[in-house]
Amino acid sequence: MMPLNNDDNPRKRKQSSISTTTPTTSSPTGTIPSTTTSKERVVVQTDNTTNTNDTTNTNDTTNTNDTTNNKDVETKCPHDIYMDNLNSFLTDYAKKHDDYKGTMLIRGLNQLNDDEEDEIEDDDDDEDNSRYTMEQMQQVRYIIMTTDRNNQIEEMENIIFGSQANIKMELFNTSFSYKVMDSWYEVKSRLQRKNASPSQKLDILFAYTCTLLNFDTWIHDNEGGMDVLVKGLGAAWKRLLKNYNDEALQWDVEYTKPGVKELLRRFGRKINAMEDYYDLGKFQYE
Repeated sequence: MMPLNNDDNPRKRKQSSISTTTPTTSSPTGTIPSTTTSKERVVVQTDNTTNTNDTTNTNDTTNTNDTTNNKDVETKCPHDIYMDNLNSFLTDYAKKHDDYKGTMLIRGLNQLNDDEEDEIEDDDDDEDNSRYTMEQMQQVRYIIMTTDRNNQIEEMENIIFGSQANIKMELFNTSFSYKVMDSWYEVKSRLQRKNASPSQKLDILFAYTCTLLNFDTWIHDNEGGMDVLVKGLGAAWKRLLKNYNDEALQWDVEYTKPGVKELLRRFGRKINAMEDYYDLGKFQYE
């Protein structure tokens, strides 16, 4: 999966509820335009400037036009303010980080209700975004995608699906759970490598968790024993988050940190809601 080529409309993504994109002035509910490289990504923010030309009438007639038109300028809605701030952050981030590749939408506006299913029904694309409050916009979650995170997403799919990574023929049968279980041992060995830095471990765990959530039929269709994976993955996350600070993990605290924690919350909510007979155990990462 090449994250930069996905459509960022959570309403239309039936396979996965997590979307990756390159947002310029795009909404968490809207369709993202064709992607660009970080060098092409320029966010132009037009300011409402005041005309400073003196309109004094030398003929002593009254001019009814006020030169300060600020009263006529509409106040931006919380949605637009949020997107302006996001795009400003991304523009600055791209200038400082050559490995910037885009963003992944973890929680869109259609997923603000915790009771809502992961699979989003189609809705009207022409939704009025001005109806969202600032409190609601602050619940939207993105993860900044770097070169390594982008590559790890593809690598995790290769580990799970093997030679069928681009076909995924085994996605809808029980044998897929065997591949998922085997993949955990490979991921665990990579985490235990002596030369694996904290940030690399973060990217591995993020990509693996994201892939497991995207292709989640193993949760419902398995023959037991998946609790080894669930408990092991939770323990790996707990060690990482406990032992390393933000600087060591090399993630931005504005978007990626809360985005990753939202990913873990959603993964845990899905796992922990399953009946005991699925033998999944509990996902505990805190």
